[in-house]
Amino acid sequence: MFLQQRKNARNRVLVMVAGAGMITLFFGVFVLVDRPRPAGAVRVTSAAWDAGGSSCCGSASESLAENQATEPAAPVVPAVPDTEPPVADRDADGLTDHDENTVFHTDPDLFDTDGDGYGDGQEIERGYSPRHDGGRKLDQVDSDGDYLIDSWELELGTDLMDPDSDGDLYLDGTEVAASYDPLDSRPTLLDKLIKVDLSGQRLDYYFDDHLFGSFPVSTGKPATPTPEGEFIILDKVPVKYYGGAGFDYPNTKWNLHFTTQRWRYYIHGAYWHDNFGQPMSHGCVNVRYEDMESLYWWAQHGTRVVID
Repeated sequence: MFLQQRKNARNRVLVMVAGAGMITLFFGVFVLVDRPRPAGAVRVTSAAWDAGGSSCCGSASESLAENQATEPAAPVVPAVPDTEPPVADRDADGLTDHDENTVFHTDPDLFDTDGDGYGDGQEIERGYSPRHDGGRKLDQVDSDGDYLIDSWELELGTDLMDPDSDGDLYLDGTEVAASYDPLDSRPTLLDKLIKVDLSGQRLDYYFDDHLFGSFPVSTGKPATPTPEGEFIILDKVPVKYYGGAGFDYPNTKWNLHFTTQRWRYYIHGAYWHDNFGQPMSHGCVNVRYEDMESLYWWAQHGTRVVID
C-alpha cells in the first residue's frame, strides 16, 4: 500500500492505492473506486481510517497532517444506545431488560416467558428455566444444544443460545468436557476439582473457580470409612455391580473410581436408599442419580478428588 501526492494550482488530491481498491481523498473526503479485490484483502473504509489510519496505512496520518489542520473539526455526535438501560424492567419480572435480552434470552415484555404461571425472575431465583415450561430446572435443559446445561452456561457466562460462545468451531460443552475454556478461542485448559466433605456429608465440584454442583452424599460408616486424602479419577465405569456380605446392588450407574487400597473405592450413583447426608456406605461415596449423571459426564480421567 502506498501514498502518492498530486498537487495543482486549484486543489490538492491524495490518492491511496490499496489491495482492495482505489481510495481518493478530495478535501478530506474519501471516495472508494471499487475494483475486484484479491482473496484475503481487507477493505479500508473512511470509518476504518478515522478509527486509526496509522495502523492500516503506515504514516498516512502524518502525510495528511497539513490537510487535516486546515479542515474544521467534525461535530461530536453522542452515541444513542440501541437497548434499554441495564436497570429497566419493563415487565416487572425481577430481571432487567438488559439481562433478559443478553443473558437469559427471555422476553423483556412478558412477565412469564414460558407461560407456566411463574415469573421469569422467580424461576431463575429458584433454579428453574424461564424458557421451558413443565417445571424443568436449569440443570435439566440445554437451550442451544451444545451439551452444556443451562445452569453451567449461566455460571460460566457463555451464551445460552450460541453453541460456540468463543467462535473457535468447538461446541461449548465439548470444550468443558475436555477441560478447555469455552470463552477463550485459544486452547486454554482449566482445572477440575471434586471435593468431599466427610463431616458435612457433602460433595462440591468446580470447573476452575466456578461451582458446578453441590449436593448431599453418603460416605462410609464408621466400620467402613471412606479413605481421606487427595486422589485422581482413575477410571469411569458406566454400570457396575456391587455385592458382598449383606448387600447386593446390580446395575449401579455412573461410577468414578478414585483409589485402590484394600478395596476399590468409587464415587457412584445409589438407587437403594434416599438417606443422603448421612454415612451409609461401605466406603464409597453414594450420590443421588439425579446429581450423579452430570458429575459423571463432567469428570475426566485425572480429575482431582480431595476428601477430608
